Order: sequence, then structure tokens, then C-alpha cells
Amino acid sequence: MNMIMEKRLDYCGICGSDVKELLTFPEFPFAGRFMKKVCEQPEYIADLSLGICNRCNHVQLITIVEPDFLYTKGYTYRTSKNFLTDSNQKVFLEFIKELYTEKSPTVLDIGCNDLSLLSVMGDYAGYRIGVDPIQSDFIDNHNKIEVHGNFIEEINWSAFQTKPNLIISRHNIEHILDTSKFLNILWNKAEKTTLLVFEFPDAEAMINNLRYDQIFHQHIHYFTRDSFTQLINLHGFEVVASKYNTKMWGGSWIIAFRKGNETLSQNKLNDKLIVNNYEQFKSKNVIIDEHLIKYSDVYGYGAGQMTPVFAYHLPSKLSTIKIIIDDDHEKDGKYFDYINAKIVHSSQIDLSSSTVFITSVDAAATIINNIVARKIILPNILLTI
Repeated sequence: MNMIMEKRLDYCGICGSDVKELLTFPEFPFAGRFMKKVCEQPEYIADLSLGICNRCNHVQLITIVEPDFLYTKGYTYRTSKNFLTDSNQKVFLEFIKELYTEKSPTVLDIGCNDLSLLSVMGDYAGYRIGVDPIQSDFIDNHNKIEVHGNFIEEINWSAFQTKPNLIISRHNIEHILDTSKFLNILWNKAEKTTLLVFEFPDAEAMINNLRYDQIFHQHIHYFTRDSFTQLINLHGFEVVASKYNTKMWGGSWIIAFRKGNETLSQNKLNDKLIVNNYEQFKSKNVIIDEHLIKYSDVYGYGAGQMTPVFAYHLPSKLSTIKIIIDDDHEKDGKYFDYINAKIVHSSQIDLSSSTVFITSVDAAATIINNIVARKIILPNILLTI
């Protein structure tokens, strides 16, 4: 077992003030890591601590793992594999098209992942630029697309074949350590007419819905609409429009902004709410776990990237489950780097007379609609169907 070295982020990622530690999770697993064989102990773990700014109430991690480890060694998340990708990208693109009416924009996608979003923008954009450290550099003049395999902070913008006038980023800003440096780069490169459109998980929904299993190493910042507005205001941007997407992460904000001035917002989250709701989250998981271990020969269903994080918060750590079923052929026969259960493709098991515990919380509704089992136990509320 390798304990990954971390550094501390004791200052606020928005205003720079001191951050107070609220919650600590020792020996916390990494999301989305899959192994070819079962491990008696996790190969990689690291302590995780959550804090809140004493001044502006922004919520963020205090313990930070180096990005080079997070995104270049075993990082498996790919946008196109997410079962909600198509519907959520549609919401995002419809929002953009309502606001940005100029024809054939040059689009820069920061954190483009597997190019899933840029691919569906082929007919809309005149030229497409992608930036992501998991990618390799290439330019395809025929299809009017170029990709740079690096972090945006390391990119030389003069290398772009054309200057972007529409900058987009879905579920990326929460991963960025130095948000001030990031936004200063954008302000220096953007024109007054440049439109920026970002989407990020809503931390207010996460806390209110008791979804503390959405806190993990890759997400450094936990923004609300107000805290994100405050961040961009401090760097010379103003909100143009916003839309709430209820289908992603239990709730996410899509914010369009450009250069301008705006009154700062006040974040609604506070330390008492976060700590009190966490105690409710723990109590709920104890009840769910006690209910789960009453059943023998239970199959898990859903080998999602966040399943190890969900398991961490259960007293049993899902140790009573020996097989987790999933619809992704690429995961068949693999294991998580935290859970000993083997992942088996759904085509190999008949569930009609079996009990199933859904182990991918955000996929619960989709899984229920697509499987036939004798009994299904839901992960987020104590309900058996």
C-alpha cells in the first residue's frame, strides 16, 4: 500500500483567506482506479480533508494530491463512457446556442477529456481546439480541430491556429488547484466579446442532499453559484446567464460569463450546516449497511468511478459483496483498487432470482429501469423494491 504524499492548501482558492478544517477522511481511496487482479490492500491511498474559508465560506479540499499523479497514472474516467453524457451535453449546447448567435465560432474546450463534447460540436463550430493532459498533440486541418495534451496553465496560446471566441469547460474548474492563475490567464487572453461557459457540480445541493460521497481527491473546489460568481467577479468577469442542470451530480450550474463588473455574491454554505449534515450522512449509511448485510449472496450493480468512495463511507466497505456487475465490457474481470469484489459484465449473470444492491449512486435510476431482479436495494435511501 502506497501512501501518496500531499501538500496542504490552507488558503482559500477564491479570496486567499485562511481555511478552517471541517472534516477529515484518513486513508481515502482514489476514484476511478481499476486493477487486473484483486489486492489485499489498496495500491494507492491518501488522507483527505475538507475545509471552509473563514471569510467567504468557500468549501474546498485542504489536502491536495499532485495533478501529475491524479491525471497521468491510471486515470480512467472518459466522458463518453458516462451514461448521462449525451443528455447533459445536449442541455449544455442548447444553452450555448441560445446565447452565442454568431455563426461558426472558434471553440476552445478546456478539459476536453476524450473529445466527446467537441465531437458533437462539429456542425456548430467553425474551428475546434481541445486542451487536456490525457490527450496527445495533433492538428487535423481537414476536420478543423487541434488538440493539445497538457494543462491549460502550461499551454502557449500562440500555438493555436486561430484565436478562440467561445471558451467552454464542463466539470473542470473544480479540478484546478490555482483558480486565480487560471482565471488571470483567461482574462488576459479573452476579448471583451469572448463568451465563456462553464459547468460545475453544485456544492449546495451536495450538502443539502447528504451526498458526501461526492467529495474526492480529484475535486479540489466545491462551488455554489454564489461562490463561483464571487470567484469570477474578483478576476474581472461578470455573469451573463445561468442554467441549472438537475441531471448531473444531483445538480450542477451552467454559467455563461464575459469581461465586466458585477456585485459580489455571498456564499450560503456554513461550517455548522456542513458538519451537521455530515453526521446525518453517517447515520444514514449505518442504517443502509445494517440492512444490506442481512442479505446473503447479494450482487452489487454499477462499477462507477465513485463506487470506491461510496464504499469508504459504509461501515462494511462493501466487504460482503463478492461480485459487482457492470454494463461496460472494458471493466469485465477487473477489480477496484479498494474493493475486493470482482467486476463481471451484465451479460454473464441472470439476476431474476437474485438480490441486487446498487453500488453506483448516480446511476441508480438508470439501473433500476434496465434490470430484472428479485429484489433491489437502493444506496441513497433505505428502500427495497
